[in-house]
Amino acid sequence: MTTFRCNIMLEPAQLDFSYKTHLLNKMKLHYEKQCTNQYGYIISVDDIETIHGNTIAPADCSTVFDTTFKITALKIEIGCVLLGTVCMVFPYGVFVEIFDKVNVLVQSKNLEEFKYNSEDILFEHDNITIKKGVKIEVILCNVRYEKKKYVCIGRFKALVY
Repeated sequence: MTTFRCNIMLEPAQLDFSYKTHLLNKMKLHYEKQCTNQYGYIISVDDIETIHGNTIAPADCSTVFDTTFKITALKIEIGCVLLGTVCMVFPYGVFVEIFDKVNVLVQSKNLEEFKYNSEDILFEHDNITIKKGVKIEVILCNVRYEKKKYVCIGRFKALVY
């Protein structure tokens, strides 16, 4: 869990005994399921940690709260080991889906000992099979943030049973 500080505006009608609930709900509406370069994928907004202060917006008398929220986020960085599900297999590698958020490309060159089986559309080595629907761990080797999402390349770490 990490913290996220931002300004949240409440309309005058929301300034009642439940104003903290209104702040939390507005934060959830604006930021949950979003991706930022600083925090990664914001999975959930969990709670208000601190309200630092507030100001009145002169245009419409709304109140702007300077607030720190507790969030659960998936931070994407080189070297991270992530668990995901193989969602696509092709001769040049596999795509692994992480938390329904990130697709990590594991190129065939990063599946060093595995051979591609074009008949069954899978990679295999000894008694290990990588095919669609299998859970594997990947290590992120290259991470780029663009257009409010991450583009990742990884390498195979382990099959998860």
